[in-house]
Order: sequence, then structure tokens, then C-alpha cells
Amino acid sequence: MGQTHPQAPEQVVRDLHAAITARDFARLRDLLDDRLAWEVCGIDFAGAGIFDKAAILGTMPGMLEVFEEGSPRMTITSLFRDGDWVIAEGTGAGVFRDGRSYENRYVFFHEIVDGRVRTLREYMDTQHMASLFAGPA
Repeated sequence: MGQTHPQAPEQVVRDLHAAITARDFARLRDLLDDRLAWEVCGIDFAGAGIFDKAAILGTMPGMLEVFEEGSPRMTITSLFRDGDWVIAEGTGAGVFRDGRSYENRYVFFHEIVDGRVRTLREYMDTQHMASLFAGPA
């Protein structure tokens, strides 16, 4: 008795994306494991690489500042779980502060350990992303 149980891994994934949309960086910090490895997968893409918790928390606020409040919003269209791994497919959509629309497709592989995201691999249309960020924002 008195033992707490972490949230279901699928809920951790939903909470992660909701925290990003809400710019709730305190909640985001709580959802990320201290040994986080967040990989933005891409070849010849300026934002590609593997990032630790400090890097994500340090860069995420600035990355989101180019978007209007509440943007971008991830709509998860499919969610699959196998043990500690949750795969989410979805669409990120929103509006840049300069009025341009944003929409991209994503697949995320999340490893959830003890109610926190330990590993995240993010796949998206990197060519589309690069073209959006090459314009004024």
C-alpha cells in the first residue's frame, strides 16, 4: 500500500505532446527521463542529431517561439504499444507568427521507463521542414 504506479506508457506519450503544445516546460521536464536520448532522424538536416534532456529543455522554448501560441499541435492518428515502446503516428499543424501555415507528418518511437520518456526517435518530412524554416519566420 502507498505505492504509486506510473501512468500507462500511452498516456505518457499523449501528455508529452500536450505539454509541448501548451509550452508547459515544467511538465515536460517531469516527463523526460534524466538519461533521455531524443533523436531527430534525418540526413543532411540542420536539426538532426541526438539530444539529451538539457539540450531539449534548453532549445524547445526557442523553437516554439516562431509559432503562434498553441501551435504547433500534434494530432496523434495511430498509437501502438509493445512493452516499453510506444509508436505514435500523427500530424503536426499550426501557424507561424508571420501567418504561414505549418503541417508535417510524424512518426515517433518512444521508450517509456518508469513513467518517463527515456528514448525518443522523431521521424518527419525533413525536406519539407527545411523549406519551411528557410523562409521568413
